[in-house]
Amino acid sequence: MKIALFFTFGISLKEWKETGLFSREVAPYLELVKRGHEVVFITYGQEDDMKFAGDVSGIIIEPIFKYYYESNFKIINIIKSFCFVWKRRDMFKKMDVYKSNQMLGAWLPIIAGKIFKKPILGRVGYDLFEFYSKRESSNFKLGIVYLISKLTYKFSDHVLITSAEGADFIQKKFNIPKDKVSFHFNYVDTKRFSPTSLKKEKSILYVGRLDNHKNLFPVIDAVMDLNIPFYLVGSGDEEEKIKRYVREKKINVFFFGRLPNEDLPRVYNEHQFFILNSYSEGNPKALLEAMSCGCCPVGNNVAGIKSIIVDGKNGMFTDGGKESIKKAITQLLNNNVLVQTIAYEAREYIVKHCSLSSMIDFELSLYKKIKDKNHKS
Repeated sequence: MKIALFFTFGISLKEWKETGLFSREVAPYLELVKRGHEVVFITYGQEDDMKFAGDVSGIIIEPIFKYYYESNFKIINIIKSFCFVWKRRDMFKKMDVYKSNQMLGAWLPIIAGKIFKKPILGRVGYDLFEFYSKRESSNFKLGIVYLISKLTYKFSDHVLITSAEGADFIQKKFNIPKDKVSFHFNYVDTKRFSPTSLKKEKSILYVGRLDNHKNLFPVIDAVMDLNIPFYLVGSGDEEEKIKRYVREKKINVFFFGRLPNEDLPRVYNEHQFFILNSYSEGNPKALLEAMSCGCCPVGNNVAGIKSIIVDGKNGMFTDGGKESIKKAITQLLNNNVLVQTIAYEAREYIVKHCSLSSMIDFELSLYKKIKDKNHKS
C-alpha cells in the first residue's frame, strides 16, 4: 500500500520536533514501513525538513516549501500548495490512498484525490465546527469552519475521527451516512508508557495547553484548599495569567513548560493523580498516556472524557467545579485501595483499546476498503 499523509496546514516536521510531538506522531508511519508499506509525508516545511530523514528512515519527505518561497500570507501558501500537487503529479499518481492528518489542510488531499482519482481518508482528531461552536467565535468564522468541515466530510471517501461522540456529531450535523464515518481512539505506545517500580508522589499532574478551554482555575483553587502539589506541563495563552494567580495566592503549583513526548513516561510515573478539567475534549492523548502509566485519572464529566473514564472503575468524575474536584481527590487520598484499583483498571483499559498495533490494523482495513471501492467505481 502506498500512502500519502498530508500534514495539517502550516505544520512541518521541524515544528513537530520543536513542540515535542515528533516521536509520537511518526511512530505509526514507521510501523507501516516495517510492515512493508510505502509512506510519503507531505509537509508545510522548507528544505530543512529533509534533515529529519534519518529519524524517519524509509519514509519519503516532500516539503511543499522546498519548491516554493513560503509567504507570510496564508492564502498565498494555500495556492502554492495546489501548485505543488501539480508539480509533483507523477508522484501523486503512484499513490494508492491519500490521508489528511487534521481538518485544517484536508482540502489539499481532497483536491489531489479528485484530480488523480485516488481515494481519500479524511482523518480528523476532532470536529472543528463543534470545537469553535463551544468558543467565542464570530458567525463569519463559524460559517467558514462549517463549510470546510462539510466539504471535507462530503468529498472524503471515508471519515475517521477519534471518538464515538465525534462520529455521532458528524453524522447528525452534516448528514453524513453512518457507514462513511468510523472512530478509533488515539494510540498509546503501551510499552513506553507503562508503570514503573517508582513510588508515585501524592501529587496532581496536568499535561496540555494552558488556555481557557482547559478550565484550570477550579483545579488550582481545589489544590490550594487541599494543600497538595500540582504540576503543570505545557504552555499556552493563559500561562502568565495562571502564574500570576499562583504567585499572588502562594499556591503549591509547579510549571515545567513544554516537554518532548519521549520525556513524558518518566513524568507520568512520578505522580499519583492526573487531572483533565476541560470543557470538552476529542480523544485526549495526555489522558490516555497517563492512564497507560498507571496514574489515577480525575476528569470533568464532559464529551471526550466521559467516553474514556468509567466513574469509580478506571477514574473519577467531577462536574468541573472546585468543590467537586476537592471531593474526588479527597476520596482518593483517603482510600489507597481505591487508588490502586483505579490505576490498574486505567492501564488495562488502554492496553485493550488504544494500542498502536490495533490502530494500524484498523486504519489498514479502511485503506483497503476505500481503495477497493475506488477501483470498482
